[in-house]
Amino acid sequence: KAVAAINSERNEYILFWPGTGDTNNLNELRYNWEEDAWTQRAGQTMQLAESVVEAGVKYVLTAGTGGRILRQYAATLTTFDTAAFTSIVDLPWEHAGRPDEMKDWTEFFFGYTSDTGGSITVQYAIADHPYQFAAAGFTTAQTVTMDAVDNLGHALIGQRSRWIQIRLTSSTSADHALHFPWYLKAIPTGIRV
Repeated sequence: KAVAAINSERNEYILFWPGTGDTNNLNELRYNWEEDAWTQRAGQTMQLAESVVEAGVKYVLTAGTGGRILRQYAATLTTFDTAAFTSIVDLPWEHAGRPDEMKDWTEFFFGYTSDTGGSITVQYAIADHPYQFAAAGFTTAQTVTMDAVDNLGHALIGQRSRWIQIRLTSSTSADHALHFPWYLKAIPTGIRV
């Protein structure tokens, strides 16, 4: 499956795709729209390409078939092999089908597998209307240690609001994967505000 990314600072599209009969993206094509120039390269086998912004600087991160994450355009090709980096997943705002009713948010559960340990921190932000999320801060519910059996992916929340947003944060070099289904448990209070 072909993957692509845009680096607007370099005015460039990057495309990786498999050749005929290939199962991996062995071909690379870059197009600079300011220069109207094409560059074809080979030698990198990329299965994922993403445009990211960190501290106001734009990068293209690519992931190869061996699981290596590379930062393109670095003075030397920067790899993140065995280096911890922070990943954040913000789930959509949730109201449990009742946007005008207060709920007691009790628990968030998610499945995971881990090859070498690591941990995931479950955080939440609460609001009584979606516009409040812009100023809402996240509170830590629980840190789940992925090689322990103490909480098995259960994070207790214990807050009351109409809306909630869940954030999962991991800062680890350990291999891990999150699996569905995920459950967010709430008890409707019957209180409409």
